[in-house]
Amino acid sequence: EARRPPHVAMLVTPGMGHLIPLAELAKRLAARHGVTATLITFASTASATQRAFLASLPPAIASLSLPPVDLSDLGPGATIETLMSEECARLVPALTGVLSALRETTRLVARYLFHPGNLHGLMIMLHLPELDVSMPGEFRDLAEPVRLPGCVPIPGPDVMSGLQDKSDPCYRWMVHHARLYRESEAILVNSFDAVEPDAARVLTHPEPGRPPVYNIGPLIRADANDEPRAACLDWLDRQPPKSVIFVSFGSGGSLPTEHMRELALGLELTGQRFLWAVRSPSDEGTVNANYYDAESKKDPMA
Repeated sequence: EARRPPHVAMLVTPGMGHLIPLAELAKRLAARHGVTATLITFASTASATQRAFLASLPPAIASLSLPPVDLSDLGPGATIETLMSEECARLVPALTGVLSALRETTRLVARYLFHPGNLHGLMIMLHLPELDVSMPGEFRDLAEPVRLPGCVPIPGPDVMSGLQDKSDPCYRWMVHHARLYRESEAILVNSFDAVEPDAARVLTHPEPGRPPVYNIGPLIRADANDEPRAACLDWLDRQPPKSVIFVSFGSGGSLPTEHMRELALGLELTGQRFLWAVRSPSDEGTVNANYYDAESKKDPMA
């Protein structure tokens, strides 16, 4: 009997910034090692952008969506992190069914965690449970920056950026996830040594009680050769090395109109060249209100 190729099941937490690098990892595993993959997504992020992206993947990569869940009981003030965490928790039975069906044709080999952010963010997550215990007050009230091995000193408010209240369910969720990080068999990070050399040196050195960490980035879209080259990239190629400020708030981040004007003015006053990934403003709701649907709602250049 011919041996089946290895199969990988990938649970993609909501957000195009999570989906794209994980799909790129699946494509590289397929191209280099003959691996097949199933991307498991969430109904809450089934935007036109996501559907088009999934439809463009090679035949070796399948996708399926977990069913929608009702999160209305969380209220309008729930953070993105809380919404994502609750959605995942409530979908455990559905996910168990999907994985059970996959096990009928494949076997469980290992449980890896894919961290789509950077090494400094991973460092904070790995140390968050101990920081939670050793620093009982609010991080924003710390007089001195938090110092972690391999990281630049982190001001207290930036330890959990955007979250300044430990009583918020979001904070408890993040501590919960941070503890689970250490239960994975390995952690794959969408970064590379040259961009974060100090953190890479610390995290790639074995540590008792911590899974091995592997830098596998940068994982970016590599199949856009048939699309017209963006004019901004031609402009970027013409600039001197290390002369451009890059500004981006991720796949779902946006700013109110007033803040966009202030940022534009600040960038202009620096006198530096800059490349800014602009998204339509979020005058209603929070700055990450577009996270679950990364499409611009209107022309941001207006």
